[in-house]
Amino acid sequence: MGGPEGSLAGTQDLTKDEETAEDSIIEDEDEETEVEEDKPTDLAEDKEEEGEPEASQSADTTIRFVKGEDFPANNIVKFLVGFTNKGTEDFIVESLDASFCYPQDYQNFTALSLNTLVPPQRQATFEYSFNPAEPMGGQPFGLVINLNYKDLKGNVFQDAVFNQTITVIER
Repeated sequence: MGGPEGSLAGTQDLTKDEETAEDSIIEDEDEETEVEEDKPTDLAEDKEEEGEPEASQSADTTIRFVKGEDFPANNIVKFLVGFTNKGTEDFIVESLDASFCYPQDYQNFTALSLNTLVPPQRQATFEYSFNPAEPMGGQPFGLVINLNYKDLKGNVFQDAVFNQTITVIER
């Protein structure tokens, strides 16, 4: 298992350029059967119904892998996440977490506690690193990196900064 190797947070002013399964109901009536099918739903609607936090429209995030997008087994993978507060209210960036998902395996990396205030029209950068386990080498995984933050009113937000299938490289 790996965990965050360190954190770095900084803020800066924005430049002018930066501002610019089907559900079925079956009813039996003697020998007749009637099937009613619901319309497929949008995944975003499902997320709202489940109460999962979403990204704020007043914030932007970016990610940069320091050594490129190679993911070598048993070697540190480091990335930087940029957070831009485009709104008029403060945000508190609470944590950054990452995990690998695979039908037969799962690796959850340690959440990095940040608790960094990002004022309106400012940016912050956070560093996170993890170490993919040796047995993960040679396999494709879903890599999910989430940035968790809130506003001063207590509204909670989560941005999946990275959510793609990657392959852990055997070395």
